[in-house]
Amino acid sequence: SKGSMTPIYLNHILCFVNLNTYESIGASKFLNQQFACSEERTTFDQRTGMSWTGRYYYGHSTYFEFMKSGGDGVISVAANVIPAQVAKIAISCLHGNFENAKEINQKYKNLFELLFIESNPIPVKWMLKKMNKIEGGIRLPLIQLQEKNYASIETEMLKLNLL
Repeated sequence: SKGSMTPIYLNHILCFVNLNTYESIGASKFLNQQFACSEERTTFDQRTGMSWTGRYYYGHSTYFEFMKSGGDGVISVAANVIPAQVAKIAISCLHGNFENAKEINQKYKNLFELLFIESNPIPVKWMLKKMNKIEGGIRLPLIQLQEKNYASIETEMLKLNLL
């Protein structure tokens, strides 16, 4: 029966569907209410010359909601910069200590947002270089972090004693 099914949480799924199905997904009240936002974008693969248009759905703020609703773990960009803290959030959630997880999550919320101030992985590589964890780092087709973002990221990193 439906009521006894175990939910499966998915991340980064590529599905090919017909146009009617795609339009139905975009118009879905359920999807548009359950996710913080969605966007349609076209991706072009320079290597193959192929392109595809897709709909991307994003959670409310971080993976905290995913873990709280029953997820078993995460793949996190932030874990490159604050691995111990991301592990503490996940472990706290797995043990049902959501208040502790929420407290840690809240402390790093600005950092999480700054990690996506530009296209991933540009900000995380910039942060790791500032922390002397990597050398140089950005190769084409990526570009360097825009200078206008240096101060806000560096200020947050200093506030969190990451520098």
